[in-house]
Amino acid sequence: MEYIKKLFADPKMYNEVEFGKKIHEENVLLKLMQEILPEEHVVSAGFRFPEDKDNRNIFAKTADGETIMIGLLVADKETWPSGLNYLQNMLKDEVYRFMRNELLLCRTYFILLTPVDPWKNGREKYTISFRNEQSEELTEMLKSKLVIVCPEN
Repeated sequence: MEYIKKLFADPKMYNEVEFGKKIHEENVLLKLMQEILPEEHVVSAGFRFPEDKDNRNIFAKTADGETIMIGLLVADKETWPSGLNYLQNMLKDEVYRFMRNELLLCRTYFILLTPVDPWKNGREKYTISFRNEQSEELTEMLKSKLVIVCPEN
């Protein structure tokens, strides 16, 4: 997390506008994804809708050619609860789509970069469980994750 700690040493990076400018610089987004998701072996990263200035819609390509969708948010010490709620709701929507037998095209990571660790600040982790026989589709779907990154810790 060396690159992330260095990047977020500037408190302005927790501002969405400033962060949005920074991740549009060459290789910044790729370096972030490689540090946040080292197990995925990310070789490229980009914006799903480059003309849209919404920095939340990102994709990453892995070394084996898989595409992963990424919802990316930054939140400061005041805005982290709403950022966390937003991403938790996105993850719940992903689960509900799966339960309605909608086709999920790929795995998704929902990533929140914040100086506050929500699990140490009164938020409880929650687990979704299914009472169903194990299936390959279910296993794949549950690879979608909520990831909290606290650069200052």
